[in-house]
Parts: sequence; structure tokens; C-alpha cells
Amino acid sequence: MQNNFNPNSSFIFNKSKKSFDDFLRDVWTFSKNLKSQDLDIFTTNSYLFMVAFFGSLLNKSKPYLLSYNLASKDRDFFDDEAIKNLLIDASDFKKEKMKLDLDSSFFIQTSGSSGDSKNIEKSLNQMLIESTFLSNHFNIKSETTILSSISHQHLFGLSFKIFVALKSGATINCDTLNYPELILASLQNLDSKNIILLSSPILLDCLSKKDNISEFNKITTIFSAGSKLNESTRAILNKLIKSQIIEIYGSSESGVIASNIKDEFVAFPNVKI
Repeated sequence: MQNNFNPNSSFIFNKSKKSFDDFLRDVWTFSKNLKSQDLDIFTTNSYLFMVAFFGSLLNKSKPYLLSYNLASKDRDFFDDEAIKNLLIDASDFKKEKMKLDLDSSFFIQTSGSSGDSKNIEKSLNQMLIESTFLSNHFNIKSETTILSSISHQHLFGLSFKIFVALKSGATINCDTLNYPELILASLQNLDSKNIILLSSPILLDCLSKKDNISEFNKITTIFSAGSKLNESTRAILNKLIKSQIIEIYGSSESGVIASNIKDEFVAFPNVKI
């Protein structure tokens, strides 16, 4: 795994900081103690999600990432507590043995916006190639801290909060900050000069109506996805805060396909629309 991701990556977990080596140790421990071949994963905390996700791939198990806290009857279910219960006994931890099979795959659920939710199979190699491109394309460096109001269980969160962050060596705040007040509280504890917020248009619309919006100026870049950002919301945010706003387009099936930075829809290279 240390060959797949930037070892400068770190994690804000339960208000304390974990290193990349701490993360590898937990992934190793989860993998060693995992007995399930197929498993459903649904967590509120992104660190525990990453431990279970990569631990299951390391174990050559097949993870299914759930959109909702609704487990299948055919697979073992892992939430935050179930994952914590396997993080015991890492005495034989050897990070040089942690080699992921790039052909390994997992399933992620569609949003269900066009009908019933479906499981879409994705490969680890697909995600690594995409995240390498995105981190380079948007020049995301290891000095960056990533905050998020969106879930890692969906493709936007999985791509940016997990894979892009790990590829770039960023610091990941592993909580889901789904209210402006939670974001502001986190900002007040950060001294990073590069702060990215991963958000939904709904949260940005709420943020644009805040009287204390100037306090969010520490955010350097906002990535938004899930639906189109209201033009009036974008105009208000552009006027009141300095953050660059980038909309991301894509789907569980296609991956990311395009961005909108200045009211201009631009497809990523090698994407045919």
C-alpha cells in the first residue's frame, strides 16, 4: 500500500492525528482478523471506512459500499463498532507485506435517483488511475487539509475524500461535517494554508445565507457534486468569500467526467460526451 499512496497522508480521527503508518497498522490488523469473504460496509467515520475498505481488499475479500444503513441478508455487515472490534493484536505488523492486488474490485451503489439503487463494480486500478489524474489536474499537494460534508459511501466522496486525498498526501478530517457550524468549528482548529471543502449544493446554499460567511474564508477551494449548483448561490459565494468553487460531474458508472470552474462545463481529457 505504501507504493500506491503518498506516505505523507495523515488523518484527523477522534480529534487526534494519526500517521500513515498508524493507518497501515490498522488496515493490516483488520485484514488479519477479517473472516468474511463478502461484506457490506457502512460507516459514519471515514477513517474506519478506509480501514475496512482497504483491509478487505488486502484480505482479497469483496467489499460492498452501501448508500444507506441497510445491510444485505447475504453478506456480513460492518459498521463503525464492528470495525473497531477487529482492531486488536497487530504484533506481527509488517508494512512491506501490504501489497494490494490492482485487479481487485468492489461494489458501490448508485444513488437510486433514476430508479432502484444498483451495485456497480469498480476496480482498485480504476480508482488509482482516476485519483492520480485528479490530484495532478487540480494540483492538490500534501500540505492540504480536506474537510467534507459529503459521504465517503458515494462515488464523489470515495474519489476525492479517500483516493485523491491519499494520492496527494493530504490531511483528511475523517468526520462528516454536514452543517456549516461543524465546518466552522473545524476551521478554527486548523492552521493549514490550503483547505479543501468537499460539499453538496444544498450545504453551499445554506452557507451562502450565513451572516458570518466571512469566517469561512480560510477555505481555499470548494468542490461540489451531486446536482447542479444554483447560479445565484455561486454568485453570492463568489462575492462574499475568496474560495475557488469547482463543480464535479460524473456518476457511479462512469466515474468523474467533467468540471465547471467559471460557469464553463469542461470535460476531462480522454472523456467522450
